[in-house]
Amino acid sequence: MSLDIKQIEHLAKLARIKLTAEEKKKFSQDLSSILEYVEKLGMVKSATDSLSQESVKKESQELREDQVIGIETEELNNLHSQFPQKEDRFIKAKPIFNN
Repeated sequence: MSLDIKQIEHLAKLARIKLTAEEKKKFSQDLSSILEYVEKLGMVKSATDSLSQESVKKESQELREDQVIGIETEELNNLHSQFPQKEDRFIKAKPIFNN
């Protein structure tokens, strides 16, 4: 796919930028080569094309068990004891988003 100068001018207007005649020519060439490359990528058959949707769904539904890694119980209890507001195993913190 090739972009002509008129299409580049339209894109520049949408982006609200001013381009010189030299820049328009350069962008026309550069964007055209990018679009041609994207078209080539679209023609490549990826490995996922050979998978059935059913097998993809099955894999996405398999969940692993959550595990806490890298902290000892004593260290966790020490950290937990340093928070003034807590409820059971959870700590309370100030909200970070304003509504």
